[in-house]
Amino acid sequence: MTQHDDKFTILLIADNFDPHFQPITSNVSWANWKISSIKLLDLALDWISLINTPDVPNILIVSSTLTDEDLEEFKRKWAYDFKSFRAVRFENCPSVGQIMREVDSRNLLPKGEFLLIENLATFCSSNLSPQIEAFRNRRKKDKNCVMSLLYSRQISGEKRFVGFETDSKKLLVYQGNRDRPTTEYTKNMFTTQSTIRSDLAPCGIALCSTEVLIQFTDNYDYDLFDQVIHEILVNADLHSQTINVEILPETVMAFTASDYGSLLRGQRLLVHRWCYPQTYDRLPTRVFESRITLRYHRNHVYVPRDEEPPINSEGTVLGRGNDIAASANLQDVAIDDNCWKGYCN
Repeated sequence: MTQHDDKFTILLIADNFDPHFQPITSNVSWANWKISSIKLLDLALDWISLINTPDVPNILIVSSTLTDEDLEEFKRKWAYDFKSFRAVRFENCPSVGQIMREVDSRNLLPKGEFLLIENLATFCSSNLSPQIEAFRNRRKKDKNCVMSLLYSRQISGEKRFVGFETDSKKLLVYQGNRDRPTTEYTKNMFTTQSTIRSDLAPCGIALCSTEVLIQFTDNYDYDLFDQVIHEILVNADLHSQTINVEILPETVMAFTASDYGSLLRGQRLLVHRWCYPQTYDRLPTRVFESRITLRYHRNHVYVPRDEEPPINSEGTVLGRGNDIAASANLQDVAIDDNCWKGYCN
């Protein structure tokens, strides 16, 4: 297969059904919600466009909360960064499971492998080329391996455990969302050499075979991706399917936001350039409503390129036309356009 014929696709779910975020997603769609004045879907597409498969990737965006006009706007801004860009709106899909069943019923993904990102608030500083190549090579040797979960070093937050065979990295114990129980221990944990770690966190990126879609179709009550992982682990003998753990190098920053606290941490990581090459001053002009990009200044301060930064500021992103008093002390804040700030500390 030539690179031109490569059908490997990134599946991006542009909705968020997590009740932790319901107070904000009830008024504005998750994709249009802004982090430091930039829409979340724009931020996601910025780093996703750098993924190397090893060719320029295909992308499929699915949503039940965005309008057709919204999807066309994002397509206009980002289509040229991908080999193919498809954006599909679903009706009445209130969960990840419903969306995955719809993708399967419409045959939207070519048979083979794909990369799944089920949360837009997921960021990574790597193009993931080694991980994608490793998964596809593993699939050539072992068709029973239907998924590879990417893990990165734990940044902060509650510890979550993961257990896997030491040599093969086959997943044995999985703890997803902190509100859901850990997969129970099995006899395999005691009959094979295994590793249990609590210093890692799932970074919201999964490499999958399209066989995973069948799990959602066959289990109509499954609404969560975690449920499919649990099903494959608990009924491994029945399905003859396995999941592998892929641990990203410590030089790679990757994370996914699961609550408000982690969302704020994610914003801070972006501002402080931990996700380089994704930084606010490298974002394309088209994602800014004013069509004026940001310029980077010392202390991780970003202001429109034709304006000067405030005197006392750190870790701050400013929009256009703000009037900041010289006595103001700004730290780790994001301010939209045309705001006034007097004395503050």
